[in-house]
Amino acid sequence: MLKKIRIFILILTAAFFYLSFPENLRADNNYNWFWFIYENESSYQDFYTIRPFYHSSETEKFKYSASLPPILYWEYKTDKMRYRQFLLGLVNDVDYIHSDKSDDYDFAAVFPLFLFGHSNENNEDNYLMIWPFGGVIKGKLAQDVISPWIFPGVALFFISPPATLSAFALYTFLSWIPVYTYYEKNDFKGHALFWPLIQWGSSEKRSTFRILPFYAHYKKDDYYDNRSYFMVFNFRDTIYPGRHDYSFFFFPFYGRKWSTAGYSHASTLLWPFFTWGYDIKNGYYNINFPWPFFQYARADSDGLEKLIFFPFYGRYDSPSIHTKFITPFYFNIENIDKYFYSDYTYYGLIFWKFYRKYEEEHVYYGKEWNYTKLWPLFSYEKNDRGDFSFSFLSLLPFRDAENYERMYNPLWSIFEYSSFGGNRKLGVLMRTYFQYWNNDVFYSKIPLIYTYKSQEKNLTQLTFIANAFGYVFNEKGEFCRIFWIPVKISDKKNKDVDEISLLYYHERNPYLNPDTEIELKIHLSANERESIFYSYEF
Repeated sequence: MLKKIRIFILILTAAFFYLSFPENLRADNNYNWFWFIYENESSYQDFYTIRPFYHSSETEKFKYSASLPPILYWEYKTDKMRYRQFLLGLVNDVDYIHSDKSDDYDFAAVFPLFLFGHSNENNEDNYLMIWPFGGVIKGKLAQDVISPWIFPGVALFFISPPATLSAFALYTFLSWIPVYTYYEKNDFKGHALFWPLIQWGSSEKRSTFRILPFYAHYKKDDYYDNRSYFMVFNFRDTIYPGRHDYSFFFFPFYGRKWSTAGYSHASTLLWPFFTWGYDIKNGYYNINFPWPFFQYARADSDGLEKLIFFPFYGRYDSPSIHTKFITPFYFNIENIDKYFYSDYTYYGLIFWKFYRKYEEEHVYYGKEWNYTKLWPLFSYEKNDRGDFSFSFLSLLPFRDAENYERMYNPLWSIFEYSSFGGNRKLGVLMRTYFQYWNNDVFYSKIPLIYTYKSQEKNLTQLTFIANAFGYVFNEKGEFCRIFWIPVKISDKKNKDVDEISLLYYHERNPYLNPDTEIELKIHLSANERESIFYSYEF
């Protein structure tokens, strides 16, 4: 009997949610929602979500969609590219359209366990790699082609199962070593046995030969000539126009680098702890004594300077970036560009102050934008157009307003308020109470309790108990709902529905271009006249 009662309560609850949920999920007056679960908005981007299972935001040139990111799935899409990741990023694929309209598709599952590539135009771009058997990989790891075959180390797990953690780590390492590998880069063709132990290859100007740990020789005419003996004695000759730079390295005890031009020199003792050097021509000076605790570098020709007393203090200055930290109290980074300036500061990692300035107005940030966050309590932002928002709580330890924050914040929000383009929103206790309004419309709900809507100061809907009872005024007339059944009480109709809808769309999207608005007018008048303002559906 108790089980039947529970089932009945569950069915009743589901029915109430269903009857309260908007039947038409298209944005009403460009915005609609149900509690913290569902939200749909058309503004400078089209936004749609059913939390926490699905999220989508789209502009004219870009689309982002996700399901329980970063755990399950997320996707970025443009006119030329679609990039998707699944299962914490362990599985991903890329679909890319080149300038010649040819299509390339790449798929990877726990790289490099399984890789697949396909091109509709060029069969030479097709490839397949299945670990531990082998295959062909193209366009990865800085090579045109990599073809490894047979990974015998994986057999150790079956022949002699690891009894300790160190044995498991060793088996795992050996499982990634292929018996034979072939690879290409431009005209260079190389081979390897049990890479990286034995390797050889050549092209017209480049050659490679290696038998680790005994000997290695890498040469490219007019570029470099490098040799290594027992991985301890290393010699390098780097060729530049008019000079040679030489280096000798007795790893890891002593190293020296010098130039035939005579204006540069560098040395190291117990690398990487003690290194120093200079280049008089370019005004470059560097000293680490000992690394990483003290680091200093300067390049006058490039306007660069670095000073670090790790882990307490550090700064890095260049013409475009200025960075400074005082651990753990202060971290600041400035980006300077001809068209953009930003200043991001973190105090103790919990108090954030962000600032942006644009030469040309940004659709979201305006020309100037400020953001303040006291993690995990609240966040506040505003721009020079008067748009602003406030949220309490603000739990995410990073900034991603368009995707993660917008999807997840309502799941724990105690209070939120925002104003953008003249449209305002206010929510309390995970949007248990929520309202949306502008100069022409007011819309508020408490889920399953009541829905109130007015347009042009005229009441259009007031319903209660999952919309079972109340009043509705739409283009078909005035209705009284009794147990969800509409009873017409007047033939009075809202005759200006189309004109009002277009006005609302313009008010909601003051930053969209006129072409977009014209397209929407045609779309509304042809297909959606009733669905947008037929309040019976809500």
